[in-house]
Amino acid sequence: MLKYMRNNAGSWMVRIMLFGIAIIFAFWGVGSYSSRNLTTVLTIDKDRVPYSEYQDIYNTLTEALRQAYGGLDSKTLETLDIKGQAMDILVKRHLLLAAAKNLGITATSGEINGVITRKNLFFEGGVFSQRLFQAYLDQNRLTANKYKKNIAMDITIEKVRDLVELSAVVIPQEVDENLTLVARKIVVDLVKIDPNRFIRNLPPATEKDLMAFYDNHIEEYRVPERFTEAVVVIDPGDMAQRVTVSAGEIEDRYDENAKDYARPAAFRLRHILFSIPSEASANTIKAIRMRAEKVSSDLQEGKLTFDQAAKKWSDDKKTAFSGGKLGFLTEDELQMAIVDAASSLEGDEVSDPILTPKGFEVISVMERREESQIPLDEVRGKIKAQILKEKEQEAAYDLADDLIDEVDKKGKDIQDAAQAYKLAVVITPPFSQGALPRSVDLPRGLLKEAFNTEEGEIGDAFESGGKLYVMQTIKRSETYLPKLDEVRGQVNAGLLVKRALDAAYERGKEMIGELNTGTTLKSLAGKLRTRVITTKPFTILGPALPGVGGTEELTRAAFSIGKPGRATLVKGTQEHYLVVLRKVIPPDPAEVKSKQASLVKAMRTQIEQEVMAGYVESLKAEYAGRIEINKDLI
Repeated sequence: MLKYMRNNAGSWMVRIMLFGIAIIFAFWGVGSYSSRNLTTVLTIDKDRVPYSEYQDIYNTLTEALRQAYGGLDSKTLETLDIKGQAMDILVKRHLLLAAAKNLGITATSGEINGVITRKNLFFEGGVFSQRLFQAYLDQNRLTANKYKKNIAMDITIEKVRDLVELSAVVIPQEVDENLTLVARKIVVDLVKIDPNRFIRNLPPATEKDLMAFYDNHIEEYRVPERFTEAVVVIDPGDMAQRVTVSAGEIEDRYDENAKDYARPAAFRLRHILFSIPSEASANTIKAIRMRAEKVSSDLQEGKLTFDQAAKKWSDDKKTAFSGGKLGFLTEDELQMAIVDAASSLEGDEVSDPILTPKGFEVISVMERREESQIPLDEVRGKIKAQILKEKEQEAAYDLADDLIDEVDKKGKDIQDAAQAYKLAVVITPPFSQGALPRSVDLPRGLLKEAFNTEEGEIGDAFESGGKLYVMQTIKRSETYLPKLDEVRGQVNAGLLVKRALDAAYERGKEMIGELNTGTTLKSLAGKLRTRVITTKPFTILGPALPGVGGTEELTRAAFSIGKPGRATLVKGTQEHYLVVLRKVIPPDPAEVKSKQASLVKAMRTQIEQEVMAGYVESLKAEYAGRIEINKDLI
């Protein structure tokens, strides 16, 4: 392993220390929770895995790749074997679940509930909301038991991983050697060799050259798949005439959620604030307190009215003009010291000064309001609107399901099915993964779903912006390789770039030879009408050279030079680099020590993954012959 790290230090350290590596096992909580497709896609012993679980993993992988690398057509996905990767992850998950069963490892109800109640998705007002949880289940057509079962699977798998990874050990000697490697710094001199400087001297390309380049790069000119979609938009707001709310439903909701319609106890207060500056001295605070006590005493003795005192003395300028009136405030809205004082006052009594975070406050209670239940008639309209909205949403989902069934089960075209329900259909112009249509007002996330469908296939209901979308792929034009004449201009440009890069690289090799015969780097840079760049000190962890940029490969090549004064030529995709090592800076002991914890963590992550990968392979061998994959579904 140490040898591997030395040979691949830049790549290994950047990926581990900066980004981390994680083998994906858990997918619940990501992607679709649709339970529509229960066809078995995998069987391990008697464990039958539904196709929907495989589809969730596949969708998550493809979406992650598209976000990272942009448009990916089906040919690229096929090349990357995303279907195979998704199935491999699914097999790993259920092998680990089988191992957990044999080891007696399970998830407790407390652990499952703990995961659910800690999800921010279900928080409202800083606490777990059963209402939001249930709404989520309803929206995703899940039962609470099904959702909890999914969570239990993830917890169980994580427990197995924790147990297996206990055997991962980081060797101190490897830590020390890698610390030295990553803490060392170098400084280089560098000349960029720009291929554009060589274009004018290139001879014209022949037809033979053009054809050869086209044949060697034909995949780069592949015409991507194009999709035409028929989309039905269902607005829950249009369901108003389909649903009604009875008086009994309103009363039941009111009774079931009585605490939500309670009016809390409150005080209608007025106050006089004597604020304390943030940096006030003890003497200043004492003087402010004495002034507050004097005003409070004068009020209690009737020497002045509260209105007069507030206008003259209160530092709360927002309320001073109105005599310090604050309006009704509940106990939750007041400092506890204010609540205690207000509770003890009777009639028009005035309090002694009360110390609060704002300063000293003198209060009087104008009116008390006891806790009470808001009458049903006051909230009847609000409750009715809530129930209507829920019913409209449910009606919209039911309509979407009916529409999908008409197409999926009865074989109807979505346009015919939509017409029967008096729903409008939006037809998109043909589009590809790299160029979504902008001429139609549809969610981009919805359109991306097209890339996972076959011609004639209809997807599940997609929710965005409070509306539901049902989409059918009505035409899918397959990707194809164009003839040379279709892309001659693009091929000409590509060949020109390649020939210029090749010429620049050949010049770079000549420059290496001239350096070895005593020509200075500055002189060589001058002939190219460019300059020598001297970097600041950098480590092998840097993905780019300071002040230069470049790639990880350029950084690694610079560190591979070895001795100051020696040079290397680094090939790039847009330009080349002639690099001369200027000096090596030994590791700073303090910096080495500061990196130790992060390096140990990174190495442990790497070792844990190797241990886990080995364990999964042993499970595959153990269950050989007992793993059945329904290849017809993938």
